Amino acid sequence: MKTCFSATAVILGIMSCDKSEVPDVATAPAQCPTVSLDDMTGEWIKDDRNQVIKDYRFQILRSDAGITMHYVGGGFTKRIFDGIQRGNDIQFTERLNPDQQTRFSAGESTRRRLYTEPHPADCSLRVNEVTVTITDGAEKERTEGGFATYVEFPSSGPQLTFDPCTDPLFLGDAAKNHDVAQAQIQRNGQPDAFHQLGPQISVAMWTDTQNDGDLSCTYDMDLFFDDAHAKDKDGNNRLGLPATTLDDGQRHWLISDWYAPYSGNHHFEVYRYRTCDDGIRTLLGVACLEAILQ
Repeated sequence: MKTCFSATAVILGIMSCDKSEVPDVATAPAQCPTVSLDDMTGEWIKDDRNQVIKDYRFQILRSDAGITMHYVGGGFTKRIFDGIQRGNDIQFTERLNPDQQTRFSAGESTRRRLYTEPHPADCSLRVNEVTVTITDGAEKERTEGGFATYVEFPSSGPQLTFDPCTDPLFLGDAAKNHDVAQAQIQRNGQPDAFHQLGPQISVAMWTDTQNDGDLSCTYDMDLFFDDAHAKDKDGNNRLGLPATTLDDGQRHWLISDWYAPYSGNHHFEVYRYRTCDDGIRTLLGVACLEAILQ
């Protein structure tokens, strides 16, 4: 079976299976926002000779804490980069956890860095990716080819995910039984990735209700498969599915009928939300698993 999917009325062909199937960027609307060093927030996708590549994309965010980027650089892994605004560009450097930082500082691993420069002439960003290493106690940069062009996501296009994973996700028996799920973590340090493909896969995670928030609030989830909206067998998006509060103080975020009849490597994501009396839907976390369906 095909291991990818399509969406109707897809702008720029973002959901096409390979680059050859993606229409020209020229089909995008003629109007585009002004791009400047102070205004690069939003979602961007790589443009390779007027064809967009959905596996290379990022989201730039600004807050009181600074500038960050959620970066997808091929595959399904999302990385967080921290930005420093300079004279003509923003330097984004991959954020490392403590173990990664220790290995990097010892010269045992690398990190990524992106130099992102606005290009107002065609409403795009010019991005130069480098690999950073530590040599003789100092950082050294190695350029990974020339610059790449990124264009802004169309406002009416299909939604793709950018948020890094915060929680593990379980399949099959481990999705139904918390003890089985914990046994996988104790044995492997992570959930089992292998599962049989099919139209009704059980997918789930657990949280403590006291950590989620007020019990009077409602808790639901949106599903994403291979970084786009998950569909049921009739092609409908799986959005706003309720979570279940258990008697033992846990909340079970269970989907018993995830439609995934596609072989190969696939990415399951569950975006978890809380909505209280103020009506604001707050993102609590993103559970994910890159699985191998056979």
